Amino acid sequence: MVGLNSTLPVLIVQGFLLWKLADASTFLGASPTVAPEFVSASEVQASLLDEIRTSLGSGATDGRLIQMEDAIRSMYTAMPKNEHGKLGHASVRYALRRLFVQRNGWFVNGLGLAGGHRNSSSAVGILKERVPAYIQDIVEQRMSGHGLNLHELAVVASTIEHLVHSEAEGRLEAVFEYHGIPLGIRMSNDQALDALETYMMAYILGINLREMPHREIKARLKKMKKGATTYWPGTKEWVHKVHRETSIAKLPHELLDFDGVLRTADKLGEGYGRHNDAECQELKADMLKLEDKGTGRVLVSTFYKAALDGMWQFSESIDYLRDLGALDETRPQQPSVIVANYIGGVSNCVASSGFYSVCCLDECEGLLGHLEAKIASSHATTTHVLELVQAFLRPLCLRREASQTC
Repeated sequence: MVGLNSTLPVLIVQGFLLWKLADASTFLGASPTVAPEFVSASEVQASLLDEIRTSLGSGATDGRLIQMEDAIRSMYTAMPKNEHGKLGHASVRYALRRLFVQRNGWFVNGLGLAGGHRNSSSAVGILKERVPAYIQDIVEQRMSGHGLNLHELAVVASTIEHLVHSEAEGRLEAVFEYHGIPLGIRMSNDQALDALETYMMAYILGINLREMPHREIKARLKKMKKGATTYWPGTKEWVHKVHRETSIAKLPHELLDFDGVLRTADKLGEGYGRHNDAECQELKADMLKLEDKGTGRVLVSTFYKAALDGMWQFSESIDYLRDLGALDETRPQQPSVIVANYIGGVSNCVASSGFYSVCCLDECEGLLGHLEAKIASSHATTTHVLELVQAFLRPLCLRREASQTC
């Protein structure tokens, strides 16, 4: 047993805070209704070479790699290194997974903590969900299996981001084809917004516009616009806001080209995780109204009663809740639903991309990032960790809504 003044690896603290949501994360990925997507090995390798050239070139960098290094530096510093002073294979996956959750709310496919090497491809290509592991294997092989340093980790992350951008470009091209807009023309702001709304609806619904009949696409988009989803009006308003902030066309009569619209599409993908989390917070608030005496759990009987009373989303089976890691059966006669695990479950994810899913954000990330920045080492005394945690949580405990859980 670790004494109060013993040295405690920060990674253990990280694992302890994340364990409740870890089971749910293994379910993340493409929606079952979406066909598997592939990308060619040559495209992946070309994207990786582009990032390497950027990192080595003079005057060619746009600062993206530097920004990526800055984003991951505290986490990297706090993680234990191998005998070569670098991150090992599993640690790289862990760091990448958390990086994209923090930056974009992306749960990148293929980066589950239990995942192994997947450096394989076929004549069809590489499944997009396996691409991050494929990139990691290529870079690790180039480093002779010694692991990755901060800069090399940033190159891997930037390559994944590069491929996500390429995917967004292809999907926006499909939107233009659907609307009959030639790629080479300039369009009005209203045309651009129509295209972006279609792009966003397809993104949320996981629709591949090139693989679905136009009649079905039209019907599904029309249903969404007419209120089949309560969150679309707010999302539409957010799309227009991002476009206003991103667009180079500032006057109503100014025209936009494809690249101008793509700039907004990229920002939508990067920011949707944060925007979508408002829905997650509403779900959390609804569940906590049903909470069993400040336990962070809802009795299964209460859970299903709420479904009968109109909260239709609370209708998953016992087996599903168990598989999700959201079922607490320590009291067999009164099983309950663990709020944090339920909110972090796959049922609250959007099949946004072949590379990642947008799910409810992990609220532990703020605390983890705070600890990593303050400790700046892979080890710390338990006393120091407890002091930092208490200082971080104290303002939350002063709020009335947190008083029961502090």
